[in-house]
Amino acid sequence: MLLHLETATAVCSAALSHNGAVIATRESAEPRAHAAMLTVFIDELLTEAGITAYDVDAVSLSAGPGSYTGLRIASSAAKGFCYAASKPLIALNTLQLMASGFLQDNSVDGDFLICPMIDARRDEVFSAMYNSKLEAVQPPAPELLTVDSYAERLTQQPVYFIGDGAVKFNALLGNKPNANFNLGFYLKAQHQAVLATQKFANKDFVDVAYFEPDYLKEFYTTAVVKKAV
Repeated sequence: MLLHLETATAVCSAALSHNGAVIATRESAEPRAHAAMLTVFIDELLTEAGITAYDVDAVSLSAGPGSYTGLRIASSAAKGFCYAASKPLIALNTLQLMASGFLQDNSVDGDFLICPMIDARRDEVFSAMYNSKLEAVQPPAPELLTVDSYAERLTQQPVYFIGDGAVKFNALLGNKPNANFNLGFYLKAQHQAVLATQKFANKDFVDVAYFEPDYLKEFYTTAVVKKAV
């Protein structure tokens, strides 16, 4: 039994899976409610399944990149759960999870790439490129969007752009050959079941004490400086 936590993106969600099959889910798209909702979702999932924390074999989480605050929320909840119940922790790259979730939700044939995008404010996104085997052909990184972004890739094969960053890129790029925008896709905790089950079978765990989310870049904020009167 695996517990999956997702707070890296706009939708807060949690799920339980058993042997790779999702058995219960919770999600909320309410803005800035991740911290309030995540522990509630965990309690509800355990109650619905009729189990306790000790019946869970491991916890997986979307480990970044993504919202700085969101990543900290899932990390804190996962660490607390794992410490309390002595369970291992599985960290999954958020962009690869998005590509995996897209393949789970959609039937796509032929030679193509998937480009998950997370809005990183201003003209930036966190992005990567994956093939149909979820192999990274372009590693996760911050990307400053221009009309020429990914131009070479788009001359070679179809690319599916997904995530809230894709909305921003679609507005910039417009209609281009080989550029496919799935703007309705969003990441859910249940999308973790496939990759987390594989990592659990391989005992591919991270150190609970030293785990830190993969932010990819430093936290940005707008500072307000008050002048002395």
